Amino acid sequence: RLIYGKGFQDLIQGFSNLDKKIITNTKLLIIGNGDYKEELEKLSKKLKINKNIIFAGEKNEKEVIELLNITDIFINPSYSEGMPTTVLEAGAIGLPVIATDVGGTRELIQDNQTGILISKKNPDAIASALEFMLKKQNQKHIKDYAKNLNMLVNQEYSYDNMINKFVEVYEGIK
Repeated sequence: RLIYGKGFQDLIQGFSNLDKKIITNTKLLIIGNGDYKEELEKLSKKLKINKNIIFAGEKNEKEVIELLNITDIFINPSYSEGMPTTVLEAGAIGLPVIATDVGGTRELIQDNQTGILISKKNPDAIASALEFMLKKQNQKHIKDYAKNLNMLVNQEYSYDNMINKFVEVYEGIK
């Protein structure tokens, strides 16, 4: 959903703070729709980075997975979350993740182990984390983050594991 509370304005601002060479060679893909989309498009034009941002619109689950499979990094700049499904999906696919330290996100992203945690409403932190992930000398660390998150998601949050946990809770109620 493209709403203020998802922090996309911070993502766009952070992206615009990157070195111009990085921006020129990078595309920012934003998936979703909502009333805030027009504001985000205006912001990208104002910052003169609109040619490097793709607003993909609303996608079904299969299309989201296809798009995630062609991306290099996943960023969740949200101001609040329960257990972020998007971060789970990115982790299941094996993407390195940058996410704000809110709600259930910190159960998935342990800073510098399964991704990079940043403070919310902080475009500079987004830019810094992105620059770190895009540097060639950091690629081993980034691959380790993605691998660690993938293992965590598959071990702790797979459908089978979640069903087993629910069964345990229900059996404990009897």
